[in-house]
Amino acid sequence: MTEMQVRLCLRRLVSEGALEQVGGRGRRAEFVTRGDSASQILPELEYLHFAYRQDAGLEPWDGRWRLVGFSVSEDRRAARDDFRDRLLYFGAAPVHGGLYVSPHALGEVVVTEAERLGIAETLAMMESDRLSLGGVTDPRELAGILWPLASVARGYEDFLGRLERRLGRAKVDVEGSGPDVGAGDVFATTLEFARAIEPDPLLPPELLPERWSGVRARRRLADARGMLAGLELGDRFPTLFDWLAAIDGGSVDGGAAVTAGASGSRG
Repeated sequence: MTEMQVRLCLRRLVSEGALEQVGGRGRRAEFVTRGDSASQILPELEYLHFAYRQDAGLEPWDGRWRLVGFSVSEDRRAARDDFRDRLLYFGAAPVHGGLYVSPHALGEVVVTEAERLGIAETLAMMESDRLSLGGVTDPRELAGILWPLASVARGYEDFLGRLERRLGRAKVDVEGSGPDVGAGDVFATTLEFARAIEPDPLLPPELLPERWSGVRARRRLADARGMLAGLELGDRFPTLFDWLAAIDGGSVDGGAAVTAGASGSRG
């Protein structure tokens, strides 16, 4: 980006209330996030903890499918569309127009959203240990049909490629003979990971392809955290990245009380 593009972007973020300028001018300007602006661009900690716990085999799938059905009239289209968006956000997949499915127990969050939108009376929920779509019953095949796993995998692979290039520069920099790698690299890594994990429904390992790129990306990020955090950033290390502290072995040792019943619930 050009310097002017960066200035315009910062100006817009300030006007929208996402950032506040707290000192300096020009290249020395300093900004801090305001309100919940950080939470809008970072993976929620509960969601992140669940991902790592699931990767470690601490959140096994119980083999049951949860189905959510609803029927909302056209005059309440806004509520209907909002509810659909929330189901997708929670990692559910559409089966037919008003029928969604998830391997996770989303009952509580789904009911809460339906009540918020005033459509709880149209809600139907059920569980089954068998699901068939067009004659397909194998859970892993069903997951490949229901969720855009190939697209999610490409996002993770793109993140891994960028991370490896950045770590290569960081390693050279630590040895004192390479380009500067600092807070900007941590910032970029954080946002790139957020973009990669956002569309991931965090399906149980039993439903995913072998050597799933999401597991590899999260593991590599955990490995990279030490190198990125070990750079001499001093007090320039942004508090925006406090959540990186969760990306280590401790994140799967019960540091967060995340259960399968809360999985996929990002807020």
